[in-house]
Amino acid sequence: MKNIVSSIENLSTDPEKIKLFRSYGTMVVLKNMGKVTGGLDKEYMSFLMETNGASILDYCFLGFKNRELGLNLYENIMDLWQADNSLAMKFWAFAGTSAGDAFGYLDLKNKKGSHFIAYYTPDQPEQVTVISSCFELFMRKFIAEIQILIQANDDSFWIEDNTWMTSLEGSSVDDVELQDFLATNRSAYYKLIG
Repeated sequence: MKNIVSSIENLSTDPEKIKLFRSYGTMVVLKNMGKVTGGLDKEYMSFLMETNGASILDYCFLGFKNRELGLNLYENIMDLWQADNSLAMKFWAFAGTSAGDAFGYLDLKNKKGSHFIAYYTPDQPEQVTVISSCFELFMRKFIAEIQILIQANDDSFWIEDNTWMTSLEGSSVDDVELQDFLATNRSAYYKLIG
């Protein structure tokens, strides 16, 4: 996870675009991880041990007791479950945007025991789109897209085209388990109800 955090640090020197929160220490994470109903994904926990949350353009990766981010991870999850109860105990949102879109982990696990990652938008309630078989592979794809956006010298603070999430073509990340999921289900949507 150190490589992921280093990659985030190297994205931009502009503190308005990229902020990491390394000064909080690991004890804050260890003391609060039990507050996440249903448990904390082990890869996301490793990320939080390196930086207690992150602000990457308009994308906010939540941590614990981080006043600069304003909301705790476990509060965000509960708020989202209350807004769309089909997500409860199925989708744990760890990151979001100002528009209400969210990235989170699912109750579906990969072969190594990490959780699949999905995307949720309030424009399409009661459904999520599976985008990665684990947090680390998701972050590699996400960082690559952010890097393209920043290098374009664009003043944009979000990725406008979301096709990167489900596109397997041209991706520098080889996600075999995601490919298997898509082939088996013939869809990127994850069934939340029934």
